[in-house]
Amino acid sequence: MMSPDNRLMPVSTLDRHLDRPLAEIAQAKPYGVSAVEPTSMRDYLFVVLKRKWLILSLVLAVTSLVTIQMFRSPSIYEGETTIRIEPKPRSVLQTKDIVINAQSDPNFWGTQLKLLENPALARQVVLTLDLQNNPSFFGGQTQGGIFASLRRIFSGPKRNPDASASSASALSVVGETEVADLALSPEELAKLEPYEDAIIAGETIEPIQKTNLVKIKFAHSDPELAQKVANTVAEVFVNNNLARATLGSTKAEDVLAREIASLQTKIKTDQERQFNYAKAHNLPLTTDPNGNLEAKRLATLSSQLLEAENDRKNLQAQY
Repeated sequence: MMSPDNRLMPVSTLDRHLDRPLAEIAQAKPYGVSAVEPTSMRDYLFVVLKRKWLILSLVLAVTSLVTIQMFRSPSIYEGETTIRIEPKPRSVLQTKDIVINAQSDPNFWGTQLKLLENPALARQVVLTLDLQNNPSFFGGQTQGGIFASLRRIFSGPKRNPDASASSASALSVVGETEVADLALSPEELAKLEPYEDAIIAGETIEPIQKTNLVKIKFAHSDPELAQKVANTVAEVFVNNNLARATLGSTKAEDVLAREIASLQTKIKTDQERQFNYAKAHNLPLTTDPNGNLEAKRLATLSSQLLEAENDRKNLQAQY
């Protein structure tokens, strides 16, 4: 008969490893040193060198495509001109030694800048340059294909012509009254609208700080056309301001000219009637100018017409 042995026996090393929680036994044991050691720059460099030809090919392909696309897009040139805007002084009281001027309009400067961006002014520019019949205004915005782009790459950029040469020929500016007299139809106005929008979108009005100078810029793919549009915007703006300033004098000249023409016709008719009456009744002919009221009125109107013309010329000289 065997008796139970209750003595304490030492546990072997293998049994100690088995005597652990189940969670510790289930954990995966790392293999190698790559899972515990950090990746060094040498490993990254090794990967890059291993795929260097693929990376270089991608860089070269992307760079070539971007370069060709940039040269396919049209080059943009900017024409620039500068004008001076000054308000006309309004004299309230003037003596021999003292001149008191009225207070300047605080909205004058902002109004002038808005007039430069006015669609009506853009329409005058379109009609003055006849842009609606110029295919290069919109047609020059696109370039050729890939081969044309490659030729542009190796031939170099296009030179910008001299601005003075483009503005050498004087233009006949289409004024506001002339545009109103044209009485454009809705179809014609719709045809002009894209050109007006292109001018407004392409122009930049830049006042020079602490001066009365304003820069007018216009961007276009044709350098000569860009400079011509910028110059025409300035000319149309100056012409409109001059027309507004001389509007009163011009109307006075027209009224006086019509009255003078009417009086001249009446005087001629009266003289012929007087001559025929005197000849028919054997009366002496009188040539006394003081006895003719129409002649006196004609002389007065002629002097007023000369004064109105002088006022208009003085206003034009200020511009």
